[in-house]
Amino acid sequence: MKTIIISLKRYGVKVRRIKELFGIPKSSFYEMLKDKEDKDYTLTEMIKSIAYEFPFYGYRRIHIALKRDGFNINHKKVYRIYRLLNLERKSKKKKSFIHPSTSPISISFPNKRNRIWSMDFIHDSLSIGKGIRILIIMDIYTRKIVGYRIDRSITGN
Repeated sequence: MKTIIISLKRYGVKVRRIKELFGIPKSSFYEMLKDKEDKDYTLTEMIKSIAYEFPFYGYRRIHIALKRDGFNINHKKVYRIYRLLNLERKSKKKKSFIHPSTSPISISFPNKRNRIWSMDFIHDSLSIGKGIRILIIMDIYTRKIVGYRIDRSITGN
């Protein structure tokens, strides 16, 4: 309702007519005009004009431009108005680059056992607090464990 009343006043509708339409006292009407929205009107217009003049400016650059123009304003307020005006740009996603020499290798699923094995380390700790490592070697086709080794430390060799 406040925005309607404020915009009616901006378009030149008389105060008496607005009071009759909405049934509000004169003091409330003038209180609404002093409201934050009216104070931010010039700032909003400045942000709009900068954003349309320089479409690739974000709210930070707009804030700097406003400071140069003599507005002493907080960047958070500029960001709030910037978002209310739906001026936010979608951020570009970084494109992943795959070098031709490191192109993905197509891996086919094995059709016989003992063709492809995989190995993995599992780390655990005993009840006394000492850690152990388990190396498991598994056949991919049958999903059976071919071999394993349990030790306190297993080196790469």
